[in-house]
Amino acid sequence: QVRRPFVLLFVQPPPGVGPFRLWHPSEGWRALQRFPTGDDTGGTSSEESYAAFFRRLVGGGREPGWCPMQAGPIIDAIRRLLGPDWFASEVAATPPPPDPEWLETFHAFTTELAGGVAPLDAELAIDFPGRHQSRTRVRGTLAVPASREPSAWVLTGEVLREAALFEAFRYRFEMPPSPAEQDSLPLVFERALRPGTFQLVLKLEEVGGRRATRLVRDLEVPLVDSAPAAATAPKSAPEGPPSLRLPPPAGDLQTGTVRITAECDDPRVARVAFTLDGAPLFTRSRPPWTVELQLGSLPRAARIRALGYDRDGALLAADELLLNAAPHRFAVRLLEPREGLPSGALRVRAEVQVPEGKAIERLELFLDERRVATLWQPPWTHTLALPPAPPTYVRALAVLADGSTAEDVVLLGEEGRQSRVDVDLVELYVSAANARGRPVHDLAADELEVREEGVPQELRRFQHVTELPLHVALLVDTSASMAEELPAVQSAGLTFFRGTLRPEDRAAVLTFSEEPRLACRFTDDPVRLATALAGLSAERSTRLWDSLAFALHYFQGVPGKRALLVFSDGADRGSGFSFEQVMELAQHAGVAVYAVSFGTAAAQLLEGRRRLARVADATGGRSFVLGTAEQLAATYAAIEEDLRSQYLVAYQSSNSGEGLRRVEVAVRRPGHTARTVHGYVP
Repeated sequence: QVRRPFVLLFVQPPPGVGPFRLWHPSEGWRALQRFPTGDDTGGTSSEESYAAFFRRLVGGGREPGWCPMQAGPIIDAIRRLLGPDWFASEVAATPPPPDPEWLETFHAFTTELAGGVAPLDAELAIDFPGRHQSRTRVRGTLAVPASREPSAWVLTGEVLREAALFEAFRYRFEMPPSPAEQDSLPLVFERALRPGTFQLVLKLEEVGGRRATRLVRDLEVPLVDSAPAAATAPKSAPEGPPSLRLPPPAGDLQTGTVRITAECDDPRVARVAFTLDGAPLFTRSRPPWTVELQLGSLPRAARIRALGYDRDGALLAADELLLNAAPHRFAVRLLEPREGLPSGALRVRAEVQVPEGKAIERLELFLDERRVATLWQPPWTHTLALPPAPPTYVRALAVLADGSTAEDVVLLGEEGRQSRVDVDLVELYVSAANARGRPVHDLAADELEVREEGVPQELRRFQHVTELPLHVALLVDTSASMAEELPAVQSAGLTFFRGTLRPEDRAAVLTFSEEPRLACRFTDDPVRLATALAGLSAERSTRLWDSLAFALHYFQGVPGKRALLVFSDGADRGSGFSFEQVMELAQHAGVAVYAVSFGTAAAQLLEGRRRLARVADATGGRSFVLGTAEQLAATYAAIEEDLRSQYLVAYQSSNSGEGLRRVEVAVRRPGHTARTVHGYVP
């Protein structure tokens, strides 16, 4: 959170014994010299000998330079901490003035009170309303003086266990004006802690005001809805909360019949109930705690939950498993509210899925369009005070560190009944060409006609997207039949990455023979991409359709323009997925497929090439059959021109069916054509 460099130095006195501890400049530099140095002086006194000592220390007694950690950075760090005269003086002569920006940042995240703030009267009440899996829900309510004007509050908290920081959290509350008869405002926060002894440290600040308070409370967290008391349990009964775990099944993509086994050997668990996507599925009353799922022929995301209960029906433990999760999906979903609380409050619980390699910055909660709370860390659970005028909906907005956002909305009906409304626009990337096959860049919205199942659709958005970032993946066949073409594919692929990709674009490399492999994840680093391409070798047989399904699934959750370049001779041997299943998956995925093959094909390969061409045509891509590998450069240029000259159109579908919806796009200019996906599955 502190966006400027700083130095932390750890020492281990005496060396090799006990844990390292953080050294503070107030201890002086001599505290760093409590090491054996070959004499009894307690250290060295010159820069040269001190540097030699550090080289011995970090080099493990070997030649200088053997260890990647060098003495120079350590000595420079000490100089920055203590000033230029640290060898001759134990205390820096003149400390630098404090950095006000750094201090303000520090005060925002610490539970210590800054100077000059007025005291704030706040009362803290703690209760334990239930459980979250094997943890106890700890709910705190801070009562602060009511305000007749809108007010905002920031709560910074720490949970200590045995005097060490266990977790830290931060909330922001934005409150409407209070009615005249209301004397206090309830600010509610919630954590999930295991049963035990903790200390709670809170700092509550009024935004824009100069009032603040710091509260410290000892916290004894009980086991809520626990198993029968120890006095009636057998002597051999285990202690602590039961553990229940759902290990993932083997394999990247799960289809068909899948057996899921919950691991739990605690005798207090009398039955385990399984749910699939929130719906009850099956309950077992004795081990093994297994269930069989029918996931269908295509890899789709499925959420399995196992709940362990005791003989009295009390929930003891739970775990959750997400199958076929989209690796790049950024989404937020409101799991609650379900019903209003009697106290006039509304419990909100959200689930956030963050793409790999990304970090969530905050989650904002809204009642109608008024922001009422901000959460900076999980659990994404909060209790909102309802205003006198009932809101019509709750909205959750998740924000990543790079500024990307995702949101979810739940409508609040009468008498606590809620409903969810999903209003998704259909987005199509359309390539338009003139009679000579060249891209057209000057179309207007009224020159494009979109039909779904034969019914004209009203365009809500029309944009020529030449600068939209690209996500491009290369799926390279590395089976033995590609031995002659593979070197040219590697060289041309590297040229494509270097010459085509812009700083905002991302690329990935996937390979396949007997099984698909992710050689390089989406990145903008040309060195990593080149390394992935350089390590390819042609061997073994080909599972084309399995690998194509794997690559299409890898795109799930990636926003914007997406393209998959497939280099293969069309051979498939032993795939678990059929061509028909992959075609259906491609219509779900929304990824433009460009198929590239080389030379004349034997009779047994022609059908595979035709099928690859059908996938490319159905997804709005193109297929190329090259005479020689030297034609790859021109092919790459054609693909780039195709991707950089598309139109983004969006419409709200008038169709209510759940199956494949066929789409047709036409250009109202003589001799001009348009190309996009042939259909999609909502």
